[in-house]
Amino acid sequence: MKHSEINVGDTVWVVDTDFVYPMYSTWIYKHAPIYAIYYAFGHKPSKDDCFTVIAKAPHEHASEGMLYLVKDKGIGSCYIISRQGLKTESEV
Repeated sequence: MKHSEINVGDTVWVVDTDFVYPMYSTWIYKHAPIYAIYYAFGHKPSKDDCFTVIAKAPHEHASEGMLYLVKDKGIGSCYIISRQGLKTESEV
């Protein structure tokens, strides 16, 4: 299945927490430092929770692809995750 493009502001769902980067603080300090205080370092979100994409940028290793910073719509925690772990509204 081809994934649709994800942009900042999109609503997404986490479908696979194996694609979360719970200890990649260098990425957030480089690409979204204003959200670093909300980064849930060392934690993973609950599967199927709803999030808003607040930043996107490539992994420092190009082969890893694009990463997304998603913010929990409830408590506001942020997580870094790759495309494979996300589902968009059009994919529901």
